[in-house]
Amino acid sequence: MKSTHPKNKTGHMITTVESLHAHLQIAIELELSTLPPYLSAMYSIKEGYNQQAYEVIRSVVMEEMLHLTLAASVLNAVGGNPLIDRPRLVPTYPTALPWSNNSYIVHLLKFSRPAIETFMRIELPAKPTAPPQPMNYNTIGQFYEAIADGIKYLYEKLGDKLFSGKDYRQIDPSSYYGGGGKVIPILGSGKEKYELSLKAIDEIVSEGEGLVIDGKLHVYDGDSMGFEHRPEIAHYFKFREIFEGRYYRDGDSPHKPTGKILPVDWTEAAVYNMGPNPKIADYLHFPELWDLANQFNTSYADLLKTIHYAFNHDPKGHGMEAMPPAEVLKHAVGKMYKLKYQAVALMRIPMPGKDYNAGPTFELG
Repeated sequence: MKSTHPKNKTGHMITTVESLHAHLQIAIELELSTLPPYLSAMYSIKEGYNQQAYEVIRSVVMEEMLHLTLAASVLNAVGGNPLIDRPRLVPTYPTALPWSNNSYIVHLLKFSRPAIETFMRIELPAKPTAPPQPMNYNTIGQFYEAIADGIKYLYEKLGDKLFSGKDYRQIDPSSYYGGGGKVIPILGSGKEKYELSLKAIDEIVSEGEGLVIDGKLHVYDGDSMGFEHRPEIAHYFKFREIFEGRYYRDGDSPHKPTGKILPVDWTEAAVYNMGPNPKIADYLHFPELWDLANQFNTSYADLLKTIHYAFNHDPKGHGMEAMPPAEVLKHAVGKMYKLKYQAVALMRIPMPGKDYNAGPTFELG
């Protein structure tokens, strides 16, 4: 991560604990807002088709769950309370990312070139010289750089008092599985928590945008081995590989993969023809679709409640109450993949009077 001073070129800075809490909460909401579009595209891939692309998107989804975990861990460490399952936090699509500069809009789309183009815009690497941006950010990396600057500023100001959170809310990496990347529990002395918080933010940025070394952008994210048994590459470049239909190979420019072919079938034979941005209101006069969509949304709400519980409960008592946060998150990951069957049930059904099919709406009532 670039070394920056909190008084950055945008003229804005995070100078209070309350502001740091607010920005870390927005980081959580930002990570949550990427899940429905990624899952919609992934679920729309028919069984037996586009398996490489499916696995690539799946790997990104798992790392977004990791990023959500890392942002929540830092917020917990500095005395905040991560909010996950509130209906007001769940975006209605199409939408801009929270607190962004609204330069692009995110839609719920089937697996398609427009969907992958949007995913690349979400994960777009910041230019190495781009300033931190705590508000109206152009790239997610710039937003996280501003959070890192705020942590640095407040630690200089408050010292170890900045880290007033409960240690038992940190996720134990030995019992958490989240695909690529690694969980970073914010534990130890105040100085250690400070360094680990910055490391967690750096993990989020590098996995999304790649590494910047000596002012030069690299496609790799710093993790060891990933899909296809090669060094793990960042999200933007994973999506670029799908869009271009080729893998990166050593020596490629970040702008163009030239390696072996990544086969992609964009046709309706390979993809359920889900219409863009489904809404529960679309199904008002169609009881079967209404019931299926409500079942999906109930399951999605349960998933978010489980994630919220993992980051906010005191592990004591019996059953779920006695589980450490990492064990609760395991249940959340399982619930996320069970959503697929409910989503596909909708995606198989043509919308009456339309030339496209139904789809999950990811709405909380």
